[in-house]
Amino acid sequence: MKKTRKITLWWLLIAAVCIVAFCLCACSGIGADGINGTNGKDGATGKSAYEIWLDEGHTGTQSDFLDWLKGKDGNDGTNGQNGTNGQNGTNGQNGTNGLSAYEIFKKYNADYTGTEEQWIDGLVNNRLIRYTVTFKSEVLDTDIEKTVFHGLPLNDIPEVPEKEGQTSAAWSMTDFSSITQDTEVTAVYDMRKYVTFHNEYTEDENIVRTIEYGQAITDIPTITQKVGNIAAWSVTDFSRITQDMQVNAIYETQGLLYTLINQQTQYRVSKGEISTNTEELFIPAEYSGKPVTVIDTNAFQYCDIKIAHIPDSIIEMRNRAFYYCSSLPSITIPNSVTSIGEEVFYGCSSLTSITIPNSVTSIGGFTFSYCRSLASVTIPNSITTIDYGMFTDCSGLTSVTIPNTVTSIKGNAFTGCSSLTSISIPNSVTDIGYEAFRDCCALTSITLPKGIIVIDRGVFESCSSLTSVTIPNSVARIERLAFASCSKLETIYYKGTQTEFDKIYVSNDGNTSFTDAMVYFYSESEPTYNGYYWHYDTDGKTPVMWVKEN
Repeated sequence: MKKTRKITLWWLLIAAVCIVAFCLCACSGIGADGINGTNGKDGATGKSAYEIWLDEGHTGTQSDFLDWLKGKDGNDGTNGQNGTNGQNGTNGQNGTNGLSAYEIFKKYNADYTGTEEQWIDGLVNNRLIRYTVTFKSEVLDTDIEKTVFHGLPLNDIPEVPEKEGQTSAAWSMTDFSSITQDTEVTAVYDMRKYVTFHNEYTEDENIVRTIEYGQAITDIPTITQKVGNIAAWSVTDFSRITQDMQVNAIYETQGLLYTLINQQTQYRVSKGEISTNTEELFIPAEYSGKPVTVIDTNAFQYCDIKIAHIPDSIIEMRNRAFYYCSSLPSITIPNSVTSIGEEVFYGCSSLTSITIPNSVTSIGGFTFSYCRSLASVTIPNSITTIDYGMFTDCSGLTSVTIPNTVTSIKGNAFTGCSSLTSISIPNSVTDIGYEAFRDCCALTSITLPKGIIVIDRGVFESCSSLTSVTIPNSVARIERLAFASCSKLETIYYKGTQTEFDKIYVSNDGNTSFTDAMVYFYSESEPTYNGYYWHYDTDGKTPVMWVKEN
């Protein structure tokens, strides 16, 4: 017994010594770090939904799998149980159709816009991914974010925010038909402004300066100078350009006289101190900050002007404004002009062409008298009266167009238009004044409008080439000398019957050629009785005779 106790104590002592030795070794130093483990192998490729379906014990093709995804109709309800001592219960109603997987997906993803086929394709190919399209602009406090699923179009594209001074703006991306990744779109602004320097008085091409919004133009073009004129651009401050603009050259002719009118709000202009030998005239649109609206009475009479620049500020050209400016070959009247006074271009013998705009409602008498080089004139439909002597002695005039707004042709309107071979007078004209076509010696025929009552004194006097006249049955009087010296007049086409013609008063003074002419009476169909008759040709204008001899 004592021996056993000794052995046990011995082993305990040995154990205690070992424990102390181990602790001393552990405290004597720290072991080095272990080596990093090698990377694990790449994971295997994930399986598609169809492959997972097969792993779960299903069999069939991929089409079978797609059909399996769709819901099936519910089964018919079972019959109700018999009631106690009662009748059999009625059959239960059919169950409602179950939702397909696509419909369930749409239910929880209302923003999905793809078709079921697109959804199945995305499901099979792991593409049911929602992307974010971020719209950024420097003028936005926060970005605009839109979401869309893989491969689908983004339809609700926001408007590009406006930026002060922009010329145009657009998103940096334009094709949103198929989004396949997160996308950032930025607003792109065009801030360019265009300043056009224009000189209508020279052949210089427009000069265009391109500048960023709010910046200054430092290279201002040099304006074309004209001898005897002060020139300047219509804009003087180019320190900050904030819009597209046109800058015009303004010429202030030295020596012109400007007089305030209309309660000192406008100016009328006249020759002033400039020489009558001045060949090129510049009338400015403004003077001292106020518009020049009137060319004054006698303003430039007897001047040797060859070129006249009239601005579109002019409203009125008063009497004799260019009277006897015999060197002036052409002139353009701007659309701002509403009134042209009497004798404005009287004696402008070099004037070959002139454009009268529709804005003109009043043209005074003798306006173009003695413009002997004037070849053709189109009277605008804003005119109702061709005034007295308007084209008197325009010996080069061969063509005149009279609109159907004209109701009156005053006396001597075309007197001495010796090159005028024909003229069409519209039926709107009811009054032709005395000697209106006197000495139109090239005129061969004339048709008077149906409203004429009186053929006035000397209207066709000395129309020595006149061979025929068509007159309406409205005519009641033919005054003295109306057809005097019309030696070739042979035919009268009367738009009426002989009874009506016989009632016309014809003055015996100078109208022998008319009374001696053969008279033809109007008949739309070929008459069956004897006489002299006429009708219109197929053009509705040219008289054609029906001749029946007695």
